[in-house]
Amino acid sequence: MHSYTASRLPAFLLHCRLSTRIHGLPTPASSNLIQMNAEDDSDELKRQRMAKIRARWESHRAPPPCPHYLSPLTFESTSPVNPLPSRLTVVITTSPVRSNPDTLLLRRVVHSFSLVAGLIDCPKVVVCDGFRLARQTGGSRYKKGKICPEEVGAYRAFIAAVEALAAQGEGGFRNMRVEALEERIGFAGAVHRACGEWVHTPYVMVVQHDRLFLTR
Repeated sequence: MHSYTASRLPAFLLHCRLSTRIHGLPTPASSNLIQMNAEDDSDELKRQRMAKIRARWESHRAPPPCPHYLSPLTFESTSPVNPLPSRLTVVITTSPVRSNPDTLLLRRVVHSFSLVAGLIDCPKVVVCDGFRLARQTGGSRYKKGKICPEEVGAYRAFIAAVEALAAQGEGGFRNMRVEALEERIGFAGAVHRACGEWVHTPYVMVVQHDRLFLTR
C-alpha cells in the first residue's frame, strides 16, 4: 500500500485519496474538510469533482452491511440446555505480575463470567506463560516477562494456587485446566499453543488475566 504525505500531494487530492479508501466514499467527518478545501480553491474543475463526491455521499448515507466475520455469534438450539459450553472454550492467559502469589485478579476475571449466560460452564484453559530472569535485582519488566530471582517463588506459588482452585472446581473454576509453560513465549505464543493442544471446540474466546466482564 502506498503512503501519501501532505508535502507530496495538494490538500484536496490527499484528503480525497484517504477518505475514499473506506467503501470508496468520504466519511461524515471528512465531508466538512472537503467543503473547506473547496471554498479555498478557485479551480472550477476541483469544485466540480467535490460536488460529485458530495452527491455520492448523500446517496450512500446508509452504512454498509457488516461483514460476516464481524457479525455476533448466535447459538440457536431448540433444547433448553445452553449449547455454548459444547461450542466455546475460554483461554485465559496469565504471566508474572507484581501481585503474585495473590490470585484475586484472576478470581475477579473468572467470577465475571457469570454475567454471560452459559460462559461459566464452558471449558477453560489457563495458560501460565514462562518467564526470564532479570539481570539485576529490582529490574523486573513484567511486560517482557522478566522477573527478579526473588519473584520466581511468588509466581510459582501463584500457579500452584490456581491449580488448587481448578482442582476444587467451585464456581467459574469448574471445568478448568491449568497449563504452566517452561519458557516464555508471549501472549500470541500462549494462545497459539492453547488452540493447538487444548482447545477442542469450534470457537474460542481469549481473555487476559486482567480483563473482566462488566455490567452497564
